[in-house]
Amino acid sequence: MTKIVELKISIADSDPEIFRTVQVPISTTLRKLHHITQNIFNWGDDHLHEFDIKGHVSKNQESKISLADFITRKGQKFFYLYDFGDSWEHILTVNKIFEEAGNRKYPLCIGGQRNGPLEDSGGIWGYEDKMEILKDKTHPDYDWVLEWVGEDFDPDNFDIEEINKRLK
Repeated sequence: MTKIVELKISIADSDPEIFRTVQVPISTTLRKLHHITQNIFNWGDDHLHEFDIKGHVSKNQESKISLADFITRKGQKFFYLYDFGDSWEHILTVNKIFEEAGNRKYPLCIGGQRNGPLEDSGGIWGYEDKMEILKDKTHPDYDWVLEWVGEDFDPDNFDIEEINKRLK
């Protein structure tokens, strides 16, 4: 039997909260978790990142450290920072640890809320400012923000099927 870790990955300071709940084998390395996080938020891995597990973890350690090396209990937290300029801070919380049952394929997204923010939008504050601008067609920046975001972007859309396709 393989142990599975269920993680809630939240974007810090998002309001309403932007998060994903994913299940991954406890043997998942931080390097793999980085790629999972990129996929669940639909980002392109175009920027630097780092993990903070009781202190910074260097990028060259990521393929050597697995979740099994430090996850011991439900409620445990650690952090992931993506794009040092925009500072997309993520809080990763262990929801539960359980034995795999059945033939599920992992990683697996089992829940979440809101669309992944657009990369290069100025971090959570810049992104939320842009979403506010789009609510007011008379705002002086409305046209360029709409063009930059695209008419089809829906900040409230959460498509679990699409996320799981990307995870495969």
